[in-house]
Amino acid sequence: MAVFAADPDAAWGVLDQPDLLTAVVSAEPGLPTVIRPQDRDHLCRSLSIVVDLKGRYLLGHSAHVAELADAAGELAGLTAADRASLRAAALLHDLGRAGGSACPAP
Repeated sequence: MAVFAADPDAAWGVLDQPDLLTAVVSAEPGLPTVIRPQDRDHLCRSLSIVVDLKGRYLLGHSAHVAELADAAGELAGLTAADRASLRAAALLHDLGRAGGSACPAP
């Protein structure tokens, strides 16, 4: 802040450097990885198993939720593609749990 207050032109001038632009552009992520539709269910099931391992009473929970969601989607008349997306969402519904501690709070 003090540098900007003392000489604002010099502070803003740093942003005009071509090396800065090159650095920012080179830090951009590459092309996204595309998962084939036939592999999506396997990937989601694998992630859901890891998430379910966070609690002793959760093993199989996400798979059961996916089965219920798929049955509901079928009853609702969803297309096969929409049901596959619904199953994927159901399998991953607890994904945030993977970042939490598996230890009970004191």
